[in-house]
Amino acid sequence: MTDIITPTLRADGNIGREPVYRAGRDGRRSFAAIRLLKSERRRNPETRRWEDTGVTLVVILKAFGPTADLVGRLVADGRLAKGTPVVATGRLDAPETWTDRQGTVHADPVVIIDTIGIDLLRQARADAARARTDTADSAGTGTARPVAGGGYHWDDETADPWTADPEF
Repeated sequence: MTDIITPTLRADGNIGREPVYRAGRDGRRSFAAIRLLKSERRRNPETRRWEDTGVTLVVILKAFGPTADLVGRLVADGRLAKGTPVVATGRLDAPETWTDRQGTVHADPVVIIDTIGIDLLRQARADAARARTDTADSAGTGTARPVAGGGYHWDDETADPWTADPEF
């Protein structure tokens, strides 16, 4: 007898809405579903900034049994939530179809996942970008310039957060 070989797919993106988890009962397996979004971005050579192209791919990740239970634990712990960057592997399943308000039928690919994890590199980049934005918002419009002996001087006289003692 010949086994059918199904290719393993890799999907990465941000969780688009809160994941769904249903614990198994009465002989039924546990179930989890995650809506994954991936937006296409391109660097604008004129502004030197990354811009969305307006194209977003939606992939539905589904898990059953022990994999779904793991997803459920991660959701309960707050580690898998809307906006979390994840990487998952699995096999392609039949697409989910839906109709929008204008009557257009859409089909979202479905991946039955074997593995899932938080994309730590993308999470760290997003956290760093958020921190830069928060620092710029709280520091005003001033700029930092290096000073002799290390550290920075902010033009708007804001204290350098790296040299100040932390408050506990």
